[in-house]
Amino acid sequence: MSNTNNEGTDNSRRLFLKAGVLTGATSLSAVALSGCNQSSKDSATVVKAEKDAKKWSWENVPDPIPESKIVKTVNSDIVVIGAGIAGLSASAHASEMGGSVSVVEKHTGVRICGLMFGATDSKLMQKHGVKCDKEKVVVDWLKTCGDRPQEELVRLYADRSPEVINWLINKAESYGCPVYLYNGQYTGKNHFEHAGTHIFKYDFFPGQGINHTPGWMLKMECEESKNVDFYFENHVEQLLQKDGRVIGCIAKSKEGYVKYLGSKGVLLATGDIAHDREMLECFAPIGLLPKKVIYPPKPLNTGDGHKMGLWVGAQPEIGDWPTMLHPLAYSWQQFGFIHVNSQGKRFMNEDTWLQAKSVKILTQPGNKDFAYTIFDKNWKEQLAKSIPEGGGQFWDGMERTIEEEWTPDLDVHNLEKGIESGIAFKAETLEQLADLIDVDKKSFLATIKRYNQLTDSGVDSDYGKNIKMMNSIKEGPFYATKHGPALLAVTGGLLVNNKIQVIDKEHEPIPGLYAAGNVSGGRYGVDYPVTINGTSLMTATMWGYIATETMLKS
Repeated sequence: MSNTNNEGTDNSRRLFLKAGVLTGATSLSAVALSGCNQSSKDSATVVKAEKDAKKWSWENVPDPIPESKIVKTVNSDIVVIGAGIAGLSASAHASEMGGSVSVVEKHTGVRICGLMFGATDSKLMQKHGVKCDKEKVVVDWLKTCGDRPQEELVRLYADRSPEVINWLINKAESYGCPVYLYNGQYTGKNHFEHAGTHIFKYDFFPGQGINHTPGWMLKMECEESKNVDFYFENHVEQLLQKDGRVIGCIAKSKEGYVKYLGSKGVLLATGDIAHDREMLECFAPIGLLPKKVIYPPKPLNTGDGHKMGLWVGAQPEIGDWPTMLHPLAYSWQQFGFIHVNSQGKRFMNEDTWLQAKSVKILTQPGNKDFAYTIFDKNWKEQLAKSIPEGGGQFWDGMERTIEEEWTPDLDVHNLEKGIESGIAFKAETLEQLADLIDVDKKSFLATIKRYNQLTDSGVDSDYGKNIKMMNSIKEGPFYATKHGPALLAVTGGLLVNNKIQVIDKEHEPIPGLYAAGNVSGGRYGVDYPVTINGTSLMTATMWGYIATETMLKS
């Protein structure tokens, strides 16, 4: 028995080079320089060479923890490393199937963040006559991600998400917890989001706090089960292998090192790399640009599972890993009105999705992580006109459901709160508004004048915005909301097959090793898509669910 496999170690180091991992951190600068003159090309080559020569800390594979330091051994069918939604889903489903589970988590409790669960069909969708073309979902998903995802994983989601969302809905119904269908998806011509987003009533259970309801339900079921044991404040440091098979892990607890053995397999459900700046530099450099990382608690998501997987020969996702950038850093109100940067200038077609807006903001001059949305006294009526086509997260209050008529009440409330807290602004004149948001007054006034001219002409010849989404800004009082992206997660990692088995560089399964949630790769590419809002939580739940089936049915 050994903690690491020598052949796997050699493979993982070669994989850093073969998969372009070492060059991933330079990809943004290298691409930007690739079209320059020869001297610029030479500079790019130097930068790339310097980055290629860098040795990342995880390339130093740790020595095996000696048996003499093990204070206890725990045996079960399955070892789940991580108590997020992926780990809880796997544990709850394993318990239903009669399997025993050890859930090993370095935090003091569960950590389950988020709100939306997207599926291609469900009993709730059928009840309300909501249909989703799953083939179109697959096509749009792949297109949005530059055709980089593993198509078999996208199709796995499309085919089995109805089963797993119904599994969650049934549990919610047993507790009397309401489940709603989100009706705020974007349906305009520039970007299309499919129906199928489910929202479980937030803060439904006592003590739930910031944790989302499906995860909390699964946690309660696991706690009530005789088949699932939680081991908190146990930081897993190494995987255990025997004859090439992953058989368990070693975790550091308050009492010392504990060995956890899983006869059926080990599931990595350790979250992403958002709290590890070195891993961001290597795998997702754009993730270093936002000044805020939102999902608490931190610093927990430090790529522990990614590193341990690489040490046993796992194949990492190729190229820069996709990031989930949402405008949560300041005001949540972006709307579809004109956006101006910190210099007071318009910089994009605002009629688009949240990831596009986030990336555009981060690439503006001045190294700022925010922009401003500008509107006037008629904003409520203008927003109402945009609702039939406009939408997506942060277009409005994000509480539109299929059962309720839209009103501006929540947005009015949020705007007032924003003004009180200094992330939204109100002024009687545009000149005063420019002073409040501290932008160049001349540029700002020229920008608004130009936008009004384009609106009046009926054609946005600057950025091609749908004229239905353009509104003049002429009547005071005038408003601005400060909004900018935060990093929620990096949704890339170790490649898995459609049985959620971690694969090596030959795309062969590493026996006994599985990965679900943001430690797994192949779901997305380039950017996190909102083809259906909520696919990250849904696929994390599904991958844990399916991994359990693979382990217990094999």
